[in-house]
Amino acid sequence: MKKHIMIIGLMLATLLTACGANTKGGDAVDSEKKIIGYLPSYRMEVANQIDYGKMTQVNLSFATYASGKLSPGFEDADLKNLVDKCHDNDCKAVIAIGGWGGFENDGIFTSPEGREDFNNQVMDLVEEYNLDGVDIDIELEDADIWENFDAVISDLSERLHAQNKTLTMAVSPWFTSLIKDSTYDYFDFIGLMTYDYHMDGTGDVAPMEQITDNVAFYESKGVSKDRMVIGVPFYGYDTAGAKTYGEMVQKDKANADKDFADGVYYNGRETIKKKTQLAKDEYAGIMFWEAGQDSFDEYSLLTVIYDVMNE
Repeated sequence: MKKHIMIIGLMLATLLTACGANTKGGDAVDSEKKIIGYLPSYRMEVANQIDYGKMTQVNLSFATYASGKLSPGFEDADLKNLVDKCHDNDCKAVIAIGGWGGFENDGIFTSPEGREDFNNQVMDLVEEYNLDGVDIDIELEDADIWENFDAVISDLSERLHAQNKTLTMAVSPWFTSLIKDSTYDYFDFIGLMTYDYHMDGTGDVAPMEQITDNVAFYESKGVSKDRMVIGVPFYGYDTAGAKTYGEMVQKDKANADKDFADGVYYNGRETIKKKTQLAKDEYAGIMFWEAGQDSFDEYSLLTVIYDVMNE
């Protein structure tokens, strides 16, 4: 009996040691296909209409950094409520940091003290709100950010993965060209921002070739397809600005199965279905910007994604 107990103990010790040693995201990839929706703080009026059970992860957007302080970006009660909604539906609640204009570069990444302070604030935020991880979304081209990014992310990855938390990043070639190839290894996966191709209403908002080009770029950086999540838009553009998919359906139900209507370029159900099938067959999954732009009825794009992923 003692011999059996010792053997079991050794097996458990070996397993725990192996798990504790994993600080790089590439080693932590699971086989589950991801369905990831961004949800910005300004969509709280529709938060109760969203089906969290059809997503594997919600990226709560955005925590912002300015004047030396990382702020959650949500009202305290709203953020706690959203985390609870996610957890009640077996969905990860992840805080997305940055966004367009949401990260003030004050040089915090350029010193060891600054990097430690930033990561301390990130971990405090994760702990305070019982979050399941962090999504980095710093959309800047500043060289001093990316030259010191590896030091930031290697430390943050170690801290998060030690607690079985997720670390991901939203990427696009226009702002990530200076990142070291090896830095991508610290992320569980990356989300390709394969949308906003034309933002002036003069062409496709998210053509298929944008996916091809982005995939090729990040493969050249050493990221395998099983660690890439394909991005799709729940919105479109005309020459006057952005329109949500929900608005297009509300205007005319027939618009649900189009990619262009009334001067607006967007992705309808058939295109989203094709892209989801591609993501299912070749990649880690799919993400979308953003959940509050959906049509909360039988025309829902999230439902299309969920159905394809679960066929």
